[in-house]
Amino acid sequence: MYTEFYRATANGSTVARSLMEEFPNDEETWLIDNQFMFGPALMICPVTVEGAVDRQVYFPPSARWFDVHAQYFAEVTPKGLQTVPAPLENIPLYIRGGHVIPMQDPGNDTYHQKLLQPFLLIVAPDADGLASGSLFWDRNGVDDLSLGNYQLMEFSASKGSLSSRLVHQFPIGVQMQLFGLQVLGVATKPANVIVNEWQEEAVYVQQRLALRQQPGGGGPQESAKGQLELTDISARVFKSASWQ
Repeated sequence: MYTEFYRATANGSTVARSLMEEFPNDEETWLIDNQFMFGPALMICPVTVEGAVDRQVYFPPSARWFDVHAQYFAEVTPKGLQTVPAPLENIPLYIRGGHVIPMQDPGNDTYHQKLLQPFLLIVAPDADGLASGSLFWDRNGVDDLSLGNYQLMEFSASKGSLSSRLVHQFPIGVQMQLFGLQVLGVATKPANVIVNEWQEEAVYVQQRLALRQQPGGGGPQESAKGQLELTDISARVFKSASWQ
């Protein structure tokens, strides 16, 4: 979300936008006013009817969609107009294929705490196995962008690999620390997973590949949800990963 506001500042793009803006050739999106995109990657579908426990959502067929609230970020099939669950505790939220989304563990809203909190990368490939994304973070200062006090990273995924590129580095030399990587829509279990040129173990469940660091752990463990926990990912600055 913070990165989308950076993009709006840097190039004038919209943050919240209609589906028509992202899918101008899909006439079904032209009149939809009760679901919207947050940037190009997230589709938010709020419930506006009192007492409703489900709602209709239109999934543009030209994209691949993953359900954030479903177990293992299940892919949405079929597409088009569908009725989806909308319990009180969850707003229907979907990741569009073709994007890499960075997430950060919550912490105190201070400059130093923000730098220390590790990141998770979610890779949601499109139908061709491609995805891209970026991460902008700064000190929350008014003049950080103009003074260059920020870090900007770009991520690019193709079939079986993910790489990062440092576009702009914090002057103080702080690096993004990765504690987890999730790749959605992986058709078959990989035989090898490499992170920063080191071979890693990973859990593969229902077309989702997951690597995650468990703070304070003593080595690889199976979590309650079957996700393998790796204790050493966060010690390294993320550069690249591959799965074959």
